[in-house]
Order: sequence, then structure tokens, then C-alpha cells
Amino acid sequence: MDGIPDVLAWCESRRVVPVLATLAWRPVGDHLCETYGFTRCSGPSLEVVDGHYTGATLDSWDEYAKRDFAARVADWLDRKDGASRADRSR
Repeated sequence: MDGIPDVLAWCESRRVVPVLATLAWRPVGDHLCETYGFTRCSGPSLEVVDGHYTGATLDSWDEYAKRDFAARVADWLDRKDGASRADRSR
């Protein structure tokens, strides 16, 4: 996909954690993370039976799902950064 490497390079140059907030199925987000280097992704999980996707989703995703995911990741990063700042001040 055009542009993704440029965006990730921009993020890295500014010490921004690249996170993918999407409504696409989680396996799609996981693939994009593995392929391009996003740190985390959102998306509804899919049911797997006997190693195959059934097409059924295991999570409910609505118009607020991406926002809520981004808020959870921001909170996690803030706690992580706060812990590393505390470690550096010792």
C-alpha cells in the first residue's frame, strides 16, 4: 500500500508510536502490523474453528470502537512512559 512506509518513517523520526486503529477484521490489522511495523492494531476478532475462520465476529465493533481503542493505547503508553520516567529519575 502506497504511503504506509512514509507515514511510519515520519512517526519514527518524531518518536511517535505507530498504532493502527481500524474497523477491519483483526487478522487484517495483525497482517498490517507484521508487514509494515505498526505497534498495535484494533479490529474485531474472528471465530476460528478447526483452524479456519468461520466469518463470525467475536467482538462488537461500532462507530466508537476506534476511538476507544486509541484511548486505551494512549493510556497504556502514558503509564509505560511514566514508569520509564520514574526509572530514569532514580
